[in-house]
Amino acid sequence: DAHRCSSWATVGDCATVLPEGWSMRTLAESWVVGGAVEGAFESVGETTAGVDFSVRGWNAETTRYRRAGTVGYFDEDSIPDVRTVDVGLRAQHDLALGDRVNVRAGLRLDLTRAEAGNDRSAEYAKYFSGLPADLGRDDVLLSGNVQADVRITESVTAFAGYGHGARVPDPQESYFALSPMGATGPGTVGLPTLEAVRNDELDL
Repeated sequence: DAHRCSSWATVGDCATVLPEGWSMRTLAESWVVGGAVEGAFESVGETTAGVDFSVRGWNAETTRYRRAGTVGYFDEDSIPDVRTVDVGLRAQHDLALGDRVNVRAGLRLDLTRAEAGNDRSAEYAKYFSGLPADLGRDDVLLSGNVQADVRITESVTAFAGYGHGARVPDPQESYFALSPMGATGPGTVGLPTLEAVRNDELDL
């Protein structure tokens, strides 16, 4: 907030600079590594199958200037060095039923592990009771879809499809933790035990 009045020593005066020239900032770092292998097999129709693997890291440190109590800059791990590991197995089959109908079906299984490198459990406990001691999470997620395409004429095609998707909550949804600035008022936290996100879609 270097270009806002909140970055000055007395909020609203815009006259006296703080030691760093700002009162709040977040330094964030994210990265991902991984790979995939897949192959196609023809028999009755064509099957494509594969496996992918990824590791994602996300860390954010928020620094804010406290004007009351112990005055000065203090740091918090707002996203506490979260690492998410995912192994995905997937297969898709395409099948032609005559000259006018094509059917495609797919299935995916994800095995995931997410955990935070820095402990912010004391902050979560202010808002949620009964959290487990180990805030790492393991999820087994199943997704899939099926679609049929029907060629009605040379220029008109109809299709119907259904899909179910699932994903692990991202580090901000699960592990974010930032205390309130003053003595009163709420902070902002995620929920480490948040259920996986699931979606269903039907298309015609």
